[in-house]
Amino acid sequence: MKLRCTHCDGAFEGDEDARCPKCLRRTSVVEAVEQKASARRVDQPAPWPAGTACPLCLAREVGDDVFHFEIAESGPNIGGPAASTTVRCRCCAECRARVVGLQRVRKVALPFVLLGIVAWLASPIAEAPLRARLHLGFPAAFAVGTLIALIVAGVPLFFVDRAQRVMRKSLETSWLFQKVRASLPAPDGLLQHEHGKVLADVPPAAKVVDASEILSAR
Repeated sequence: MKLRCTHCDGAFEGDEDARCPKCLRRTSVVEAVEQKASARRVDQPAPWPAGTACPLCLAREVGDDVFHFEIAESGPNIGGPAASTTVRCRCCAECRARVVGLQRVRKVALPFVLLGIVAWLASPIAEAPLRARLHLGFPAAFAVGTLIALIVAGVPLFFVDRAQRVMRKSLETSWLFQKVRASLPAPDGLLQHEHGKVLADVPPAAKVVDASEILSAR
């Protein structure tokens, strides 16, 4: 299958899960996804702002409701600077409700994630009850405590990440998303990470670009 990397514009052969041999990215390989998406949407209007379809569902027309999506590129240095862009985009009322629901799920999941991290940090000194009740040695008791902490923190993160991916599935095939991604400078180093999320609202001080401005600069 012929694929193309939207980040470095390299062309190569591979399957849908292939990495770009030049920049080692997987998320920017979208040629096969775009072909499939275009085949499914032959008779559908283009997503806003180029058309009238909601960019999140591609099934309903946009209204006055808005959402934000953020793309961030970071390098291998922990705590180093990351290039990011937040874009304001219109959507339908149903998708706005879905984005608001996802933001609420994030807030509910956060205490469980923090609890799991604290439980794992405290497991070396709190494994005495496990050793007494289950007659386990220290390594086994620490492993059980680590497993419990992973479940407490990992399960909420899994569901949030899954809901986020479903929400972004149609958006990531649009030219708007690809243009924003291509505008970010690539971080230095071999280990590169891209993070994107859909948001209902952003802080008032956040720098936000309207999608219509990106359309006019196209």
